[in-house]
Amino acid sequence: MDTRRPVRTALLILICAALAIVALSLADSWIAHDREIRGEGYRHAHTTVSAWSGVGVPVLTAAVLLAACIGIVGLAAFAGLIQLRAMPLVIGCAALLGLLGAAAWPVVHHGHASSVQLTPGWPLIGALVLGSAMFGAARVATWPARRTLTISVIIALLTTGMGAAARTWLLSERQGTGRHWADGLYVLEDGAARTADTLALRDGRYELGQNWSGAWEWSGWTVVLSADPGCPGARGAYHVHDAGGTAIRFVKVVDACADGSRAEALDGSVWDRTE
Repeated sequence: MDTRRPVRTALLILICAALAIVALSLADSWIAHDREIRGEGYRHAHTTVSAWSGVGVPVLTAAVLLAACIGIVGLAAFAGLIQLRAMPLVIGCAALLGLLGAAAWPVVHHGHASSVQLTPGWPLIGALVLGSAMFGAARVATWPARRTLTISVIIALLTTGMGAAARTWLLSERQGTGRHWADGLYVLEDGAARTADTLALRDGRYELGQNWSGAWEWSGWTVVLSADPGCPGARGAYHVHDAGGTAIRFVKVVDACADGSRAEALDGSVWDRTE
């Protein structure tokens, strides 16, 4: 009986599975990107990404590259060019499973104006099955010691947890807080005739020219102006947009302060930070 036949069969399975993962990486449905946009009603946007773009980077990209490397090693061993070593091959397949598991972990980010949810698509589910086949084939081809199997399980679990945490952090960083301003002095940029031409933001308070001042509260891109001695009973709400560089632009939601006088100074105006 040829004792090498199971090894060569296992290597062939490993090579084919790695090749299939690389081929699947060209599909654009690895991760479903669902966004709910709130504001004037609710709107939903659904997109999908491949392993080489968007939220597929870097975890999925690393998984596909690792699968390709393992496939090359398996092909070299199948051709008799190198000698198989149990620990690197089995642990490499375990790390691959960990990366794929991290990419399949659902990730959610709730912002002020929108929420984003990332869920696995069919190519990622298929890649998990193929990765499991690669791990099993590596075990059959090398018959690793129990210590190696224990280490490989730990590596898979650690990679899954760290990869999922990294994806959660990256999504939060990419979505941001919606805040486009910083404390400092702003000057009117657009040159239009306004009732105020300076805006100072410091420690949760604002001063708009010589006439308006009070509390400055924010959540996401929405700011609320209150406790203004010029109109103590009126609150103003604005959306503050990024206008490029350090500049910001105000869009009024509602502001009845002094029959709209404060809104005349802010609504549609662009301010650039000078300090």
